[in-house]
Amino acid sequence: MIGTKELLRDQVAVYERHAQPWKEAHHAAMECRDLEELLAFGAFLFRQISRVDEQWHERLFRGELCHNPDMDRDIHDLYRAWAVPSEACVAQIEHFEAGGFTVEGAKEFRECVAEVRGVLLPDAHFFTAQALHNLRDAAIDDHQRGETVELRSLSD
Repeated sequence: MIGTKELLRDQVAVYERHAQPWKEAHHAAMECRDLEELLAFGAFLFRQISRVDEQWHERLFRGELCHNPDMDRDIHDLYRAWAVPSEACVAQIEHFEAGGFTVEGAKEFRECVAEVRGVLLPDAHFFTAQALHNLRDAAIDDHQRGETVELRSLSD
């Protein structure tokens, strides 16, 4: 009987050792699933902010609204506020992918983050004084050579 008890004790110890990694793997999988839900919500919020931004600018360009710098600032602030937790989410995506997980929605979410990074870059990043001078000079040269067309309306 003692031999059976020792054998059972050894087998229970083996069982315990194998149960712990399963529990850890299951916990990691559930955390990854929680992240996927957060990414879906984050992408949804990004689309909502972008929609407000697009509608605001469309109405401005159509002349339905007067420019309001406060609205521009509010939209920019929304993008900035969205970006802060989103950068942490990107780090979590990388963590889970490094652990062998496929993170559903990661590609779309990364695209949202890349777009927001572009929106938040200062204009000076895109428009250096020298580049603008070069464009201006090229436009003047084109006009002097008669290679430009007079624009009569925005729909031309």
